Amino acid sequence: MKKVLLQTSLWATLAAVAVTLAACALDNYDEPDAQITGKVVDRSGNPVGVMGSRGQVTLQLWQPSYPLKADAISVNVSSDGSFAAKVFNGEYVLKMRNNTGPWVNNTDSVVINLNGSASVDFPVTPYYTLGAATYSLNGTTLTATFSITEVTAGRSIDEVALMVNKTQFVGFDGEVHVKKETSGTDVGSHTIAMDIGDLTEHRKLYARVGLRISGIGQGLYDAKTFAVR
Repeated sequence: MKKVLLQTSLWATLAAVAVTLAACALDNYDEPDAQITGKVVDRSGNPVGVMGSRGQVTLQLWQPSYPLKADAISVNVSSDGSFAAKVFNGEYVLKMRNNTGPWVNNTDSVVINLNGSASVDFPVTPYYTLGAATYSLNGTTLTATFSITEVTAGRSIDEVALMVNKTQFVGFDGEVHVKKETSGTDVGSHTIAMDIGDLTEHRKLYARVGLRISGIGQGLYDAKTFAVR
């Protein structure tokens, strides 16, 4: 019985050593030292604004030559349409993750031959675009003026709003403190004014305009966020 216990203990020790060595080997791999950066843009090259605070809108980064055929790397798109991924040098394919952004689904891809760093644009076809957005504060009245242009027919606008938040993550799904919808949801010029006098307890305030598209889960926003104060 003692012999069995000793053998069992020996095998347990050897197994623990093997696991430790494997872990050390994994720890000894170099960290990625190359980077891909870029922006999601419309067909005119303008950045497309999204919520960008909880990884709701993502792209997929594939490495076709990787021998283990690993799953795609999920690349988060920030509120101003920008994205970044730190990876190893090699050939990559950047693709859309369908049904996440306020644009038309497609199978387009961007091939990236990475050696050190690369900056790329990822073009999408929006249903609508927000343009020429300006913001002004007069006393406690915040005013936004902007235009809406239809790019792809087939989906109506459900809601248009000017939103204010205490952080730079301003959106329909964020911690919105104030929003005021326009009286209509047509394309063309829009002006929305709101009184923010009841938000004096917040030292920092940020604003931007956005719209919701029928049947699309994520809102479309101005790519810029306005610092109210």
